[in-house]
Amino acid sequence: MLKGGSIKSGECTGYAIEFYLPWTFFGRTSRPEYVNINPTLITPIFDYGNDRDWYCFGIQQSPTICHWGMLDGYRFDKTGFVHNDITISATGGTVTERFGRDWCVTGDTVNFDIQAEAGKTLTSLLVNGTERVGDVSNGAISVVCEGDIDIVATFA
Repeated sequence: MLKGGSIKSGECTGYAIEFYLPWTFFGRTSRPEYVNINPTLITPIFDYGNDRDWYCFGIQQSPTICHWGMLDGYRFDKTGFVHNDITISATGGTVTERFGRDWCVTGDTVNFDIQAEAGKTLTSLLVNGTERVGDVSNGAISVVCEGDIDIVATFA
């Protein structure tokens, strides 16, 4: 279902996909506790051969779930998408999750971009209460998601 815009014009603002897979399709006799979804867009075969263009959603943030041989994907249970929260507090600059997300999946490598206001420098970067300012390189830091991520940055 198209959420807005037009796919052909490249102005699509999103769409929802609903699908039905009976439990028996997977050899089950009862409803599972959760379902993993690892969405990938695969284009039709190119005119010049048998290759296809593959885009695995989340691969930049979720390499742990988005490559060959992995059985997991984005997990959904009876309450919805299973994820961890990302909270960021910054004074004197900004810290942003590279893709603008406020969530992560356990095992993700999450990249944060760090930018000081004019005339200021990063003096402290607490990630879940641990000082990580020394791990910042070229204005960025990567954090492995092992639960909720809480970042407090101070620029002076």
